[in-house]
Amino acid sequence: MSDEFTVHSGELKIRIHCIQDDIDDDDRDALRIVIEVTNEGAQPVSGIVPRMRTMDGGKADAYESASEIEAGNRQDYSYYVSP
Repeated sequence: MSDEFTVHSGELKIRIHCIQDDIDDDDRDALRIVIEVTNEGAQPVSGIVPRMRTMDGGKADAYESASEIEAGNRQDYSYYVSP
């Protein structure tokens, strides 16, 4: 990915790690999107709901995720969406 996209929300730094063509668990064409979330704060962040809104207004649940990120740690959230 040539352009980096990063946003901050409180103590969280959210960055698009990669977007690539892939195949989901049902052997359908999909885009695999990995979003990297870093907790730059001194306290754990919990209660994270890792849903992504798609361009058509739908929602994608994370394929790999966590609901809590310890202080100073990073967690990757993976999504599969139909292109």
